[in-house]
Amino acid sequence: MQAEFETLDLPQMVAEASYAKDLKVMPNGLGRMYSEHTIPAPFARDREKALWLAGDLKEWYGHIQESQSAYASIDRELGVAELNRLGAYVCPATSSLHIGQRRPAYLALYVSGLPKNARGLSEVTIYPVTHIQTQEGVMGESVVWRKGQPGPKIVPWDQVRPNDSEKLTLFKLDVARAHTIEITRAWQRGGTVRTDSLLSAMKAGYAHHFQGGIAHAK
Repeated sequence: MQAEFETLDLPQMVAEASYAKDLKVMPNGLGRMYSEHTIPAPFARDREKALWLAGDLKEWYGHIQESQSAYASIDRELGVAELNRLGAYVCPATSSLHIGQRRPAYLALYVSGLPKNARGLSEVTIYPVTHIQTQEGVMGESVVWRKGQPGPKIVPWDQVRPNDSEKLTLFKLDVARAHTIEITRAWQRGGTVRTDSLLSAMKAGYAHHFQGGIAHAK
């Protein structure tokens, strides 16, 4: 009698090479990204290679990550105009020079080229992120918000950059809760910073620089 086998519904695994390709980075950069809270922890390892569960990645990218914050620079014309008009930061969805694939709880924005203040320091404004919209999500997501909160009010894409053919990510910001700090060394490209270190900088009103996922005090 021929044996009959039940089809097993096994979880799908995502390997380093595949995950890095989705993020458009080199696989050897994933370890650094994990230490900076830019990506979730791997589920397991196959020899020296990390593995993730596809379901875990979909869940992670579908929600704002409270331990992760980010920073970016905005153009003095387009970026500031979008911030004033939309209450949002907009950037390319998949560019490695931008933060379109990040899922931060807070976003620190530096206006590129803005003169330093009377103390010789740059000023950076930090905003809570209320929700994120993306036209090209890492795991197919299009809207991202905090767990346990109702779905957000979406900003229509035709009101963002209607003549831009590039896929975009929009970070909707809580402008009313903006908090400005001074910083010695500002930045020109985006990155990730741990929320706990950013909150410490907000409390102090100052950070020396952001590097390695940390807002450094000196």
